[in-house]
Amino acid sequence: MNKLVTSFLLTLAFLLTAAKVSLAYTPIATRANELRTQSCESRQEVIKNRMANLLRMSTNMVEVFDNIKQRVQEYYQNKVLTNGKTLPSYENLVQMTQTKKDSVQTALDTAASDSEQFSCASDDPKEALTTFRKDMQSVKTALKDYRTSIKNLIVAIRTVKLTTPTPSGVE
Repeated sequence: MNKLVTSFLLTLAFLLTAAKVSLAYTPIATRANELRTQSCESRQEVIKNRMANLLRMSTNMVEVFDNIKQRVQEYYQNKVLTNGKTLPSYENLVQMTQTKKDSVQTALDTAASDSEQFSCASDDPKEALTTFRKDMQSVKTALKDYRTSIKNLIVAIRTVKLTTPTPSGVE
């Protein structure tokens, strides 16, 4: 009987210890989630500012590229055409730059809407950051394509200017 009581008490002690261990893990996991949320909230404003700055910088780049494109078009109209030279593919090149600009604007709009979705109160703020990062990579690629299309326009205009002889034979 003594052995039976001893084994019963040991089993009871083991079960109580196992219950305490499982109860101890729940508060630690809850505390870890609280700390994770607290950490996110402390950095939330900095993250949102970085997102806004990236979007602002990208928008400024688009404006600079637009100004360059505008000056190139004015140069073509005022200098190249007035000298009697033409570029047969000019309209196609201008249309290509406009298409590339539209793709940049679409990518920027997507990134801006995804940046507004970021919040530490959401279920997965890390996923929102990953989505924004991917959006900004597509913006970067679209900006490169837009820049390349403007560069192609410039090269084509300069090639026409350099290779087409003027009526007097002097450039």
